[in-house]
Amino acid sequence: MQAVKGKADSATASAKSGLEKADATFQEKQKEITSQKREERMLRLQRELDDAEARLHDALAKQTGGNGGIRAVGTDASTRSGWIPTYRTAGLRNGARSFHL
Repeated sequence: MQAVKGKADSATASAKSGLEKADATFQEKQKEITSQKREERMLRLQRELDDAEARLHDALAKQTGGNGGIRAVGTDASTRSGWIPTYRTAGLRNGARSFHL
C-alpha cells in the first residue's frame, strides 16, 4: 500500500509541476502578445500623427504660397540679406514695402 501511495504522490507532484510550468509559459506568452499589441498600437498612432502633421504642413504651404511666406527680392541698401517676409495682405505701394495687416 505504501508503494502505491508513494507512486500516486509522485504522479500528483509531477502533474502539479507540469501544470505550473505550463501556466508560467502561458503567462509569458500573454505578456509577449500584450507587449507586441501595445507596440503595434503605438506605431499606428505615430503613423497617424505623422500623417496629420504632413496634412497640416501641406495646408500651411498651400496657404502661404508654398514656401512658408518668404520670397526673395532684390538686395538693396535697406535690406541686409535681401530676404523679406511677405504676407497675403502686404503689398507694394509706390515702390515702398508695406507690412500693414
